[in-house]
Amino acid sequence: MWLFKGMQSTLDRMESTAYDCFPSGHTLLTILGWWGSRLFRKRCFWAYLAYTPLLIFATVYCRYHYTVDVLAGAGLGFVLILAAPAIYKKLSQGV
Repeated sequence: MWLFKGMQSTLDRMESTAYDCFPSGHTLLTILGWWGSRLFRKRCFWAYLAYTPLLIFATVYCRYHYTVDVLAGAGLGFVLILAAPAIYKKLSQGV
């Protein structure tokens, strides 16, 4: 925790123009990475299950995203997870 303020101020200085983005790509990619990890190892999937909500929480706690950004990113992530098999099947048939 003693590094937090220094790291946050450094990041804020490096981002001269910071815009909150909707939806949160941090959340979306974290959820997709967590879901994709099950293809490599079940163990990673369960380890990332603990890591994923903490990283998502950190984006709000450190004020990089609003809660609504995170909810939209998570929603989009779960929609992609559900839609991906059908999209993949459709694209595979067209080749």
